[in-house]
Amino acid sequence: AMGEATGDNTVAGNQALSEGSYEEALSLFQEAQAQGETAVLALRGEGLACMGLGRYEEAEQAFQEALDAADDKMPENTKDIRLYLATAQYRQDKYEDAISTCDDILEEETSDADARFIRGASSLFLGNESDAKRDFDAAAAAAPEDYDLFLNIYECYAQISQSAVGDEYLEQALTIQGEDAEHYYNRGRIYYYLENYTEAENQLLVPVDEKYEPAMYLMGQVYLAQGDYARGAGIYQQIQSEFGESAACYNGLAQCSLAEGDYDMAFS
Repeated sequence: AMGEATGDNTVAGNQALSEGSYEEALSLFQEAQAQGETAVLALRGEGLACMGLGRYEEAEQAFQEALDAADDKMPENTKDIRLYLATAQYRQDKYEDAISTCDDILEEETSDADARFIRGASSLFLGNESDAKRDFDAAAAAAPEDYDLFLNIYECYAQISQSAVGDEYLEQALTIQGEDAEHYYNRGRIYYYLENYTEAENQLLVPVDEKYEPAMYLMGQVYLAQGDYARGAGIYQQIQSEFGESAACYNGLAQCSLAEGDYDMAFS
């Protein structure tokens, strides 16, 4: 989404990124730097490729260098790079650094939901629960229809064994309105996390009927959680016949066999 002309390697690197070919992207962005293509864009790409490879320390360095290379003419670029930088720091458990990077973003734009979430989560893991809650609430207010945000906040509280606080955010997400397959699927996800499997199943019926693949996988997990292994196995087989073989399906089938005590089948 960069507005200026870039070199061939940078363009090809972004294409590789979008296809998830991170090794290839990384070498293209490094080549872009060697060829003198726009530094900020090549470094940003290098950072994203490193993120994709789980090399967060190198990603952090690349994003930092990208920010140093950016100038005042590119304020919209620096914001997204700062957000990536904060994410790379957060992934390394460098919570103080992540907070400070988010402070920079939020000075410019107080209602950025992503920065609020990262700063909130970092505060939470540092034990500053009231700061965390303030940022989480601001993030929720800024992105009131973002199911993933609510689920991510829940996950943070679950990690520190405070699921009850996290549940409040899940309940908030249930107020999001919408009648398409994805909305039903997301409500199903939330009920699944709330361990209300009956309601999760009810929500998932619509998207499963429409062969919405993520909903079918989740329905398998719901059947497992309910101890309904035959129907669980049935839905994984249905996914296989509909969308082809997948590791996740075999894993689901194995879980069903294991739960039924059919160890030979689970092993195969």
